[in-house]
Amino acid sequence: MLTCPNCNAPLHQGAPGATIECRFCHVQTRIPPQMPLPMPPQVVFQVGHRPVTPVRPTVSPALILVPMFIAVGIGFAVAIFGTLRAKPTTTSKTSPFNMPTIPGMPGTQPKGGIKPTEIPASIEKGGDFGWVDLDAPGMKGTFANFDVIGNVPWAVSIAKYWSSDAELESLYLTGVRPDGTMDLSGQDNRDADYRFVSKSLVAAQEKLKEVSEKKLVLEFRIMVSKGKATFLANKPLIQSRIDVGPQPPVFSCPLAKALEIAKSANLAPRPTYTGMARWNSYRKTWSWYFSGDGTSSNKQPSIDTCKG
Repeated sequence: MLTCPNCNAPLHQGAPGATIECRFCHVQTRIPPQMPLPMPPQVVFQVGHRPVTPVRPTVSPALILVPMFIAVGIGFAVAIFGTLRAKPTTTSKTSPFNMPTIPGMPGTQPKGGIKPTEIPASIEKGGDFGWVDLDAPGMKGTFANFDVIGNVPWAVSIAKYWSSDAELESLYLTGVRPDGTMDLSGQDNRDADYRFVSKSLVAAQEKLKEVSEKKLVLEFRIMVSKGKATFLANKPLIQSRIDVGPQPPVFSCPLAKALEIAKSANLAPRPTYTGMARWNSYRKTWSWYFSGDGTSSNKQPSIDTCKG
């Protein structure tokens, strides 16, 4: 097949010695008189010929400059409009991306937590909102040498802001040392958990069930752990116990002595123990219950008389 020597387009067949015009670049080519072997065609003359280069998309300079001018014009207009509408700015230390304060969420409470007087408002806003940091001065002793029994009145005074008839229902301890002391300054799995109930709220919940599915806050807890105090106001699925015994409980039996009594009844030596104090409705007394890693006591010393 003959091709145009200028643009390489295919040419129509013709007789030897004839002149053929390329339909693409209009170059005229003469076919050799004799073609015993294929040979390249020869260019005879060209009419209005320009060297043909591979076809590439071309853009008019005007099509490039016009959008550029339009973009620059829009930029100036936006800048002028923004200047005219700009308002005085103030410097703030608060990031514009800060999330709203949600009680109980890590990092959202004010440093030091909320004051006991603010507990009712927090409960009214949040309902079930998890543990909230407390700013409650008056704690006896230090976190590193926490006085569990000595701080019962302090915990009760805080619970009264939740409900004026708040009563201590139980006391759970994790990490009690053999001498009765606790280090709650920062170590994991070391805490004192004061749990409270309210008879008036339990009664109100019973009446409310007749007309509504609304749940009241029936559980209030104060936990001391990791060098801070927190509280939890919760709506339990199961109604809280109201058989709490005489209030306030009189913890006249030292914790160290109660542990010694428990050790005399199968409580094996351990670095720390778990303890619980609650009303024993069978014995009609407040009692201590102790256990350790794979060990427990057969005696439950009374919190006031130390009798097992």
